[in-house]
Amino acid sequence: MIKRKIWVLLATSIVLTGCSDEAEKAQTATDELAVSKEAVVVSLNAIQQNESAMQKQFDEALVADEELANFKDGTAPLFENIATRKEEVAKVEENIEAMKGHIQDLTELDYEAIPSEEINNLTRVAQSFISSVEAFVPAYENQLQEEEKTFTSFGADDANFNTLYDGVNALNSISNDNLKVLEPIIDLSVEFETQKDVLTTTLTKDKDKDN
Repeated sequence: MIKRKIWVLLATSIVLTGCSDEAEKAQTATDELAVSKEAVVVSLNAIQQNESAMQKQFDEALVADEELANFKDGTAPLFENIATRKEEVAKVEENIEAMKGHIQDLTELDYEAIPSEEINNLTRVAQSFISSVEAFVPAYENQLQEEEKTFTSFGADDANFNTLYDGVNALNSISNDNLKVLEPIIDLSVEFETQKDVLTTTLTKDKDKDN
């Protein structure tokens, strides 16, 4: 009888350790998901900051070369700005893929041992965040292509005031449309942080109970 009691206690201990392991895995996946999501936000902010710098760079390029040869040969600072934003877009895509992997890690956990509702809420918001970013990325890549093509056209031999005026207006229109696509990402980012904190709090409470 004593031996049997010892076995039961040992079995219970194994189950509790299993719960703790699943909670640790959930917390690790949550933390990694948050890091990747934050990296996406950092890159999106960098894209916006570089875009904000374009007006000054454009004005300086016009003053530096009245013939606009720096537009024709791609040496105007604006082209470096475009290249920088392309790099940030690549980082966004890389971290979005990382987010998908961390979400997969969360969905493969034993939901009987961890708070499934809180995990579902976090992964739902994360998926919405990813979907919004994935809608923005191709639209922004198109914007970068249009910028490169338009700025190069400013240096053409037959370019005139209308070339600049129409080109700038067209680019502003594209940029404004993309900003609208970007807007939901802000709210989703905030909601993600809320759901992450709720899940972390629940996991911590469950771990304390196990201990």
